[in-house]
Amino acid sequence: MLPEIRRWPAWRQIEAVAADAEASASALGARAAQAVADLAKQLAVVDPASGRDLVRAAVDMLAAQQPTVAPLASLRNETYLAGDGDAAELAERINELADRQQARVAGVARVGAALIDPGASIMVHSSSSSVRAMLDRARTLAEFRVVCTEALPVGEGRLLAADLGAAGFSVELLSDEDAVAWVGGVDLVAFGADAIGPGRVINKVGTSDLARAAANHGVPAYLVAGLDKMLPEPLFEAALTAVDSDERIGGLSELVPLEWFHGVVTEEGVIRPDQLAQRAAALAVHPDLVTNGPA
Repeated sequence: MLPEIRRWPAWRQIEAVAADAEASASALGARAAQAVADLAKQLAVVDPASGRDLVRAAVDMLAAQQPTVAPLASLRNETYLAGDGDAAELAERINELADRQQARVAGVARVGAALIDPGASIMVHSSSSSVRAMLDRARTLAEFRVVCTEALPVGEGRLLAADLGAAGFSVELLSDEDAVAWVGGVDLVAFGADAIGPGRVINKVGTSDLARAAANHGVPAYLVAGLDKMLPEPLFEAALTAVDSDERIGGLSELVPLEWFHGVVTEEGVIRPDQLAQRAAALAVHPDLVTNGPA
């Protein structure tokens, strides 16, 4: 590796994404795609011969440090699938990916906002940038009530509730236990997602209890996630390397059956769980990633 590369702003941003334990998966994916694109552009000028290998080293590090964040796994896969072109060609392809990342959240927000009726009550679990964008977009169209779960053990829901309240939303904060008990009183439940594979989802602890309760009460529960959260089976399995025996991931996330959700809100529209599972299974994976796992 070039000695000076660690001083470049793009590399420092990549290291910051790798170490960030608080930002949403979508936010991490957008930051990473832009930083990797910037790195590839610089390498195309400074060291075009080894630029591709250095970019691959960057996405390998991201996948190793954030194994359950699907947009980073997707970024790594796209980087490897770009082939054996030089750093300039790789920079162009990753820059296109970064542009798509920027547009993705806006598209998800537009589709999701159409699901929220005037006067509705929307329950939100944890804190997702895609869900927040959906709420912001919906509020330009109608007034509604938001119910936030605490989302322990970190408590992201408390921060989201405070943020929404400061922005003028009608908002209520419930403990995770009370949210499960009272889910029958809302019109819709919205979750973000860290990763979506063929048949299963990785998301915040507490998602399974709330999604199951919503299904029992006939309340539609949606995953709100761009298509960069969708992973084929080999990459999804690689993301599960940290799963322990009770299907908890690092104590903060868990595995949830995809079939428990009414639909997945994406930039292309609301997609049925079975359709999304089929699409995830059909995605191309670079052979090196099937062989070598997450990093």
